[in-house]
Amino acid sequence: KEITAEGDMKEFTPHITMIRRAEMNYKTLKILKKQRFSLPAVKISSIELMESRKVDGRLIYNPLHTCSLT
Repeated sequence: KEITAEGDMKEFTPHITMIRRAEMNYKTLKILKKQRFSLPAVKISSIELMESRKVDGRLIYNPLHTCSLT
């Protein structure tokens, strides 16, 4: 479990944030293309594309698409 910014306890869902803000300039994109990321070995059962929006100061997550890998 994890504690949210509001102090609530909730189940932790491992995730990777690909883009925090959808603004990127050419220089940043060029740097990211050269970057190599290494992740720990974990079993992945599905991939979800999520939209996050701020509503009244809170992040709201909306699943746009889910792909099962099992």
